[in-house]
Amino acid sequence: MNPTICDTLLDNLSILGIVIEQPEPAHPYRVGRDNMNDEKEEWRAWLTTTLEYINQAIPNDAKVVVDTNKMTDATEIVERAMSGRWNFQDLRDGDRIFERAEYSYTGGYWDDDHGPTSCRDIIDDCDYDYYYSD
Repeated sequence: MNPTICDTLLDNLSILGIVIEQPEPAHPYRVGRDNMNDEKEEWRAWLTTTLEYINQAIPNDAKVVVDTNKMTDATEIVERAMSGRWNFQDLRDGDRIFERAEYSYTGGYWDDDHGPTSCRDIIDDCDYDYYYSD
């Protein structure tokens, strides 16, 4: 993070909302994903450093609201890096990222039925020639 830019932005915050998604767990059957554990360690180091920087850059009276979707690793990193400043809750942006609430598969947002896209979709194929022939 560039302190010249970030310090100016973070210095005036009263509330900061952060959505943190942790990497998928390593799975031995994923093709080409042998280094997933290494990626997760890199993510932990990056997230810790980033949160520690944000913690010192924002004003002391600023509220920090964090949505980790109750993922253990992400929650622990936030608790350590920003001790005492965080408030965990579900954020609206987190609903979309984690596919919760209205954005969940059962909520209807991911429904593949987008309705008719042309007049061919409205009527049967055999009726198309009847209605639209010369």
